Amino acid sequence: MVLVPTAVAMGVFPLALLFASILRTATVTELTAAITPFTTPEQGP
Repeated sequence: MVLVPTAVAMGVFPLALLFASILRTATVTELTAAITPFTTPEQGP
């Protein structure tokens, strides 16, 4: 009775962690992405 739900939970848990880390990385990348390419102060406007 308990074996099947436990096995399913153990199988889904790593996938949930992977999805959470990918989602976190995508969010941080989107929030910190520069709109313009990197320029030095001498090259800037």
